[in-house]
Amino acid sequence: MKKSIPSPLQAVFLLLAGASLIAACSAVPGGLLSDPANETQSAIASLAAQTPTPLPTRTAIPTAPPAATPQPTAPPAATAASRSCAASDLLANTRADINGNEMVFSISMSNAGNHSCTLDNPPKASLASLQGSSLDIQVKTACADCLPASAAPVGPAASPTPAPTPAATAQGFAAGQVRLGPNQSAGIVLIWKNWCGPFPSGGVTIDLDLGSGQVLVMPTDAQRGGSCIQSGAPSTLDISPYYQIQ
Repeated sequence: MKKSIPSPLQAVFLLLAGASLIAACSAVPGGLLSDPANETQSAIASLAAQTPTPLPTRTAIPTAPPAATPQPTAPPAATAASRSCAASDLLANTRADINGNEMVFSISMSNAGNHSCTLDNPPKASLASLQGSSLDIQVKTACADCLPASAAPVGPAASPTPAPTPAATAQGFAAGQVRLGPNQSAGIVLIWKNWCGPFPSGGVTIDLDLGSGQVLVMPTDAQRGGSCIQSGAPSTLDISPYYQIQ
């Protein structure tokens, strides 16, 4: 192959271009082209030795837990009804009066306890000797005629208008209860008729059966029974319903 030899003009041009390139390179800062102290290499090695900083990971945004399904709750327990009055709850006072041929017992009972209690109509009462023997008497309950004039029917059977008949009054009392709060009082009236036997020695007591084995024994100051009107006929004891004493 035949080599081409540059002409004198081309040679001059090449020399000038080479000189310009050398000048340009010499103008560049030496730190970028040369690293006599190996600073660049040391910096690169230091960066490579560092523990890489982990990129932040995606954090789940906490969400509120789903609302709990409301569970049915048992209804509040119904308020317990007042218990029946016990003999130890009651402080009784009795009075015996003669009304013509009848012996009338008026009894008031106050709740001496700290809790309310109830008396259930109709009352259950009997007469006994001081020795505890029950007298042979026919008992009649719900006696409307035995109620004092100040007593009024209690419970839903009561009706202010029209004025209740004696039978309705007795039914109104007999159907309900008398509730006694602490220090409140209730009354009861007993009418003893046609006693033809000997009067018990020492007098008589009123035995009031409160239920559940509770008996309130009340001594009386009676000196005789109801007058004997018909010999051979039974002696009777009419008992009013319990009524509230205001």
